[in-house]
Amino acid sequence: MGTVGDRDWRGAIQVSGRFTPTKDWVAGWSYSLFSDNAYLSDYTDVAKGDIATNQIYGTYLTADTYLDARAQHFNTIGNYPTDDPAQANTLPVVKFDKVQDLAEGYGRISISGELLSVYRQANQATTVNGVSSVTGYEGNKQHLELEAAYENQWVLPGGVTATPYLGARLDAARFDGSVPPPPGYPAQSDANLLSLTPIAAMDLRWPLMATNGGDTHLVEPVLQLVYRGSSATNVGITNDDAQSFVFDPSNLFSYNRFDGIDRQETGLRANIGGHYLGSFADGSWLDLVAGESFQLLGTNALGVTDPTLVGTSTGLGSTASYIVAGGQGSWQNKVFGAGKVQFDPNAMKVTRGGLTAGFNTPWFSATGSYIYLAKNPALGTIADEHEVGASLSIPVADYWTVTGSYLHNIGTNKWASASAGVTYDDGYFTISGSGSATPTSYGFGVHFGLKGPLGSVAF
Repeated sequence: MGTVGDRDWRGAIQVSGRFTPTKDWVAGWSYSLFSDNAYLSDYTDVAKGDIATNQIYGTYLTADTYLDARAQHFNTIGNYPTDDPAQANTLPVVKFDKVQDLAEGYGRISISGELLSVYRQANQATTVNGVSSVTGYEGNKQHLELEAAYENQWVLPGGVTATPYLGARLDAARFDGSVPPPPGYPAQSDANLLSLTPIAAMDLRWPLMATNGGDTHLVEPVLQLVYRGSSATNVGITNDDAQSFVFDPSNLFSYNRFDGIDRQETGLRANIGGHYLGSFADGSWLDLVAGESFQLLGTNALGVTDPTLVGTSTGLGSTASYIVAGGQGSWQNKVFGAGKVQFDPNAMKVTRGGLTAGFNTPWFSATGSYIYLAKNPALGTIADEHEVGASLSIPVADYWTVTGSYLHNIGTNKWASASAGVTYDDGYFTISGSGSATPTSYGFGVHFGLKGPLGSVAF
């Protein structure tokens, strides 16, 4: 009662298309039309608070060039009487990357860039367990980012590989805001920014290889030095696309860990760690990575928070970071597993971790998972979080598959979600039906799609 779904007739139509108008180009769209903003969260597996995106796009992709341009309108899903005015639209967002290999032995040149145009009709602010943040300011923002770089790889005596990187990044941003944020939140007024960041890095690796019959072992110590010569960390003025990241083995050896262009790392940083890769005669393999990062000079952007709270308690804000480690592997292409952990050496405790394991056979595939997140009052997480999950997929006939999943919150000793579905896919036509539930909602959905030589259409 009292929700936007309290009406006699409810429904939704979702369509999407994807075509190949010419070689190397893909164009498409997606569009959702619904009677009320809560319909998709009530009757499909879209979680409350998620987004349905209306967009048109074009993408160009070759071996050395990528270009993607989109115009996007985001519909906030949930108990909203109308579209949420605090939800931004991007009109447009354009990204490109170009890599040009030079003559053999002379390295490569890379050029990348992004134009982000954000339009928002109201401030977007939240408070979780007494911790406030602003994830969007009312106003219009344009941010252009361009980066060019040269890199090469040298093999030094003893087999050490050295990869120097020299580049520069240009940021030009403008924000036009007219309404102040709610009391207690940081203000953001009209502003312009022009920033040039020189970048220099050196990646040193010493690959050591050993073989034993059909088994191969690679041990690789890694040292990186990365310098970004700027103190401007909020290069987008407002932070619309770099609002979160998790420090883990996947970005341990990264030159810039922010996931968008509105923030950037600064100063001199050293990343130190090691990599092991084992390949075995029976088809099994094991891949391990571990290490730590150190801020040596300059402003540590990962310790500078902004109104979105990115930079708060990332494990990278102090001179010495948390230690991260992870691994994945497979045994005879039947059993597979992966795990990663984030460890605070000062407090001598695990701050984040996860495990996944599964089993594949011709008759079924099963996966289990465990996720741990230590409490972090600075982000509004006031208690340790533990979740376990399981999923099962069973092919029951040609082209037919039955699936199911379950997620349980150990901390509250309550189930968090469950789902089940059936799918038919013969490579040309696909149709699936699924049902999902949480302790507060449930829903059902049907999806079908057509595939052809020039593209696909889904409903």
